[in-house]
Amino acid sequence: MIYYVDNISGASENDGLTPETAVTSYKEINITPGDTILFRRGCVFCEQLKTVSGLAYKPTIYGAYGKGHKPIFSFAFMLDNETLWQQHEKNIWQYTGEIPSEVGNIFFSGGFGMLRWDYNELKTQGDWYYTHIGYTNKPQTYTKEAADAPRALYIYSENNPAVFYNDLKASLISEKYLTFAECNVVFENLHFECSAINGFEGYNGSNVTFKNCDYRYIGGAVWDRNLKIRFGNAIEFWCYCENVIIENCTFDEIYDSCVTTQGKGEYDAPKNIKIINNHFSNYGMAAYELRDKITYNTYFSGNVCKNAGEGICVDYEKGPRRSEIFPQPMGHHIFVWRIDAPTENGFVKISNNVFGKATVGSAIYSIINPEAEKQLLIKNNVFEFDNSKLIKLDNRYYSLKEFKEKRRLV
Repeated sequence: MIYYVDNISGASENDGLTPETAVTSYKEINITPGDTILFRRGCVFCEQLKTVSGLAYKPTIYGAYGKGHKPIFSFAFMLDNETLWQQHEKNIWQYTGEIPSEVGNIFFSGGFGMLRWDYNELKTQGDWYYTHIGYTNKPQTYTKEAADAPRALYIYSENNPAVFYNDLKASLISEKYLTFAECNVVFENLHFECSAINGFEGYNGSNVTFKNCDYRYIGGAVWDRNLKIRFGNAIEFWCYCENVIIENCTFDEIYDSCVTTQGKGEYDAPKNIKIINNHFSNYGMAAYELRDKITYNTYFSGNVCKNAGEGICVDYEKGPRRSEIFPQPMGHHIFVWRIDAPTENGFVKISNNVFGKATVGSAIYSIINPEAEKQLLIKNNVFEFDNSKLIKLDNRYYSLKEFKEKRRLV
């Protein structure tokens, strides 16, 4: 069956079988494996998209219909009511409305706020502080007194933040991810934004496809307040996955990685992954983060990668941003780590990509087992910048000239 969802003109009592009889939410449909669910372009759905696995020969499809911008799924919480902001002291404003969960990031038209780790650090326009940052992920780091204290959001602003900024909103840790899929699911022409942790999460999944989707303003939740580390990926596959296609998608303003395969444990390495013809920009960790195991039959090809280490991952501290490998630099196009051994017959082919600047990091940065590193096949890429730290392999840095002299295909 094909169903239509329209939260502008639809109605709950409709059957959802035509655009004219669209329902208002996909939750009003009894979705069965292999159905197609189309969301009207121009709609914004402030909810999580929970998927139904399809069949091996007929995937469940989540897509779009109509004209206008792609349907948006968002955890954004609007902060644009000026009556709910109260001046706490000079240039510091407190939000007095109820915020349903922990704040991960602050956004507004054309930019984003800067998280401060302490109230006393609020010094410049757009600085923000939430009293319980990191509590959701690690409540054990809070004393009972601190955990029970009133929760509050503060922003440094020359005047009322809702007046100073247009489209002022927060991304919240309402859920860990905006959408999740197990097996035989296709996402087409959808836009996901303002998730404080992940945009998509898959666990032991197979046959999952993303085509012409957008991910924007993803990540930034505090992982550990004491270590000053934040986290969040656009598309994350945990442990095993196979037959994954990510094609013609756009990733922008991602706190950690745009795409990642990761997870420790007794499971086979992920296989048959194609990350092709995408546009990646402004991410803090990597366009593609390969972690824990070298995968089988993986292609990262035809992608454009720009501005590694830029965007919402930036802070005002000098030097590398805080991470689990601090003080090593963070912000690479390809980042490979936590891999202790090669995968028998595994390989990752990195070819025909365009790598733009990496502000503090490298185009390709590997800190893994040397034998596993040989399973990274690097060929026919274009590098728009070159320096002595362009590529890190073999436990050393290479410039482009040095890398070519090592007879590696670049």
